[in-house]
Amino acid sequence: MQAWPAFLRVASKGVYAGGGSIAEGGQGCKRLAGRVAGGFRCRKDKPEIRLAANVGTRSSQPSCGHVAKSMGTNMKLLFSRNPNPRLAVATARHLKAEIAFEYASPMAPGQAERYRALNPNLTLPILVGPGWSLWEADAIACRLSRETHSDFWRGGQDEPDMIRWISWGKERFAFACDMVHFERGTKQRYGLGPIDHALVEEGLRQFHAAAAILEPELAGRDWLVGNSVSYADFRMATFLPFNDAARLPLDDYPSIRRWYGRLEAIDAWRDPFQGLQAPPLAPVKVEA
Repeated sequence: MQAWPAFLRVASKGVYAGGGSIAEGGQGCKRLAGRVAGGFRCRKDKPEIRLAANVGTRSSQPSCGHVAKSMGTNMKLLFSRNPNPRLAVATARHLKAEIAFEYASPMAPGQAERYRALNPNLTLPILVGPGWSLWEADAIACRLSRETHSDFWRGGQDEPDMIRWISWGKERFAFACDMVHFERGTKQRYGLGPIDHALVEEGLRQFHAAAAILEPELAGRDWLVGNSVSYADFRMATFLPFNDAARLPLDDYPSIRRWYGRLEAIDAWRDPFQGLQAPPLAPVKVEA
């Protein structure tokens, strides 16, 4: 069998909008080890880092627990329309964070060196501030929640419960959604080969196993943690906005369906890109 299983873990979040290379899947580049990915070769060597013009100065990972003085629009979120950047944009807009937004394609031809100093993985999203950058959607959500003094990223006694759902969701529910979405969505969107129906079946098996655990948890409550929406809900639902392509059977799980309906009622989740300049994703080509 072709070595898609390792690649599929990252590629559905890693194909840059408007092209065909890996923009968020540094892991995928490592595993492909120099093979051409979607048209552009992933490099294993590390060319000299040059500072990114107009988007930051140096790459560092400030603690999400450190709340700097209000930076206002001195912060900028670099994003695309793919799942993890979408999650970060939805989070920022839900929090009404006073930041700027900039569409980015780190792995587009000629763009890598501009972004390498901000994130050596060349993945999105990236939050940029004066003299620092922060990558990974979860870290960005933590930072923005602290900056806005919001409990969207739970603290205190609720924080372990929230982290439990973030961790479990990424390893189980969202992971299964990603497997199916990659085969039915990403590969067809970017011409990465035919659907591997065996992998779709495995992804659906894992989806049903995870959904069977999530369904009773949501049967008696509106949200995963406490009485209001939290980042755990956003993270769990990372791939569901792309279900028109994945065609996951959400209707088999009425509590999950109702929970996702509540998320869809949140403007920032339903349409995080409203008013932003962001090229649309390429259409999914229906497999013959």
